[in-house]
Amino acid sequence: MFNTSLFRSIHIYRESEFQICFEAFNLFNHAWLNNPNATVAGGTFGYITSLGPPYSPTSGSRLLQFSGRFNF
Repeated sequence: MFNTSLFRSIHIYRESEFQICFEAFNLFNHAWLNNPNATVAGGTFGYITSLGPPYSPTSGSRLLQFSGRFNF
């Protein structure tokens, strides 16, 4: 998984500034797979039929987030 963030602060006046933030979670959108099915009697033995626990905030899919913040 590849997470990244970019920040940029823009000075407005004296102690005031505007901060722009861009964040990306699971940027390349890789799937997290569970272990293969271990039930020998089942028809799906050895197959991966579900996704594993996600590491990103939203069920493992790509998440892009943009925000702005005014500091004074």
